Amino acid sequence: MLIPIGHDAGVFRTPYATIALIVINVVLFGYTFLVNQPSTETEKALIEVENQLIENEFALMKFYDEECFDRVYSLSQEETVENDEIIKEELLEFREKLKQNYIFGIPANEYALWKDLFSYYEELSDQYKQESEKLNSLFYTYGFVPAKFNAIGLLTSMYLHAGLLHLIGNMIFLWIAGGLWKAGGESPCI
Repeated sequence: MLIPIGHDAGVFRTPYATIALIVINVVLFGYTFLVNQPSTETEKALIEVENQLIENEFALMKFYDEECFDRVYSLSQEETVENDEIIKEELLEFREKLKQNYIFGIPANEYALWKDLFSYYEELSDQYKQESEKLNSLFYTYGFVPAKFNAIGLLTSMYLHAGLLHLIGNMIFLWIAGGLWKAGGESPCI
């Protein structure tokens, strides 16, 4: 059976164990993905601050490093993957110069504004990375990783799902296969 659509065998009693396994899987999926996901507020704030930071850096670049700004601006007129990479490199290079305070002539208030924005960006970026690593560590701790054999991982990996469709597909298969197993013999109804 490749895709379980249904079966003809009748189930003689309610499959309580199958229902319990489905409930456990759904609850654990909800916990792993709803509780351990990086917060959307952090992600939205990070994107917003990054956009503000880039706008600020372009404005600084325009007035204090015209040569660099002209190169970036001319590349931005033609949207290609290569140009996007070059623009990214130029911006990172300019950001490094700002971090090292190598750009002269920037008024103290503009530099302070950039520095505050950049430190807030780094803070949000670190927070987002920590939240993402929390979810990854959950899968490495409780999932089955063949390179790091763990007997507990064999059991706990059955309750971890990569996404909603993975969970739904497995639960449909469990519901149908659990009913078939009971119908095939006198074993307990799963």
